[in-house]
Amino acid sequence: MRFEHLLMIAGICYLFCGCGRWNADKHFEKERQKIAAKLQREKNIRLQTAEQNLVRLQNSIIKRVRVGMNSADLADVAGFRFDVLARTSSGNDIWERRRYLLSHVVTSRWGSFSQESKLCNKTTELLTLTLVNGVVRDVDFVY
Repeated sequence: MRFEHLLMIAGICYLFCGCGRWNADKHFEKERQKIAAKLQREKNIRLQTAEQNLVRLQNSIIKRVRVGMNSADLADVAGFRFDVLARTSSGNDIWERRRYLLSHVVTSRWGSFSQESKLCNKTTELLTLTLVNGVVRDVDFVY
């Protein structure tokens, strides 16, 4: 019986002596580091996703913009923003030459404040089109 009491007292002493005091500053710093690491991982994931979105967008435009498309289908693929390089009428036909920049297409798709917009080169020209009466007649892929 004495041995059991001695063993129990030794165990309790070991338990209390082995425990350090809780340090609020260390705990707060560890939590802050965990949160910062999580935010950095999420930022890296968003950046990778934006880069993948840009690659997919460029591939989609190459695959989907074709001669014979009407302007409504073209707007679905490349968006509504473009630079008009030239416009003329000849008889009953209206000829138009358009330039689509990567930044135009990205802004149409994701907005000007998106991560994709921040990543894309604003001067990269994707394609130049010739339209006759709203139908694509010629496509020049630039990049």
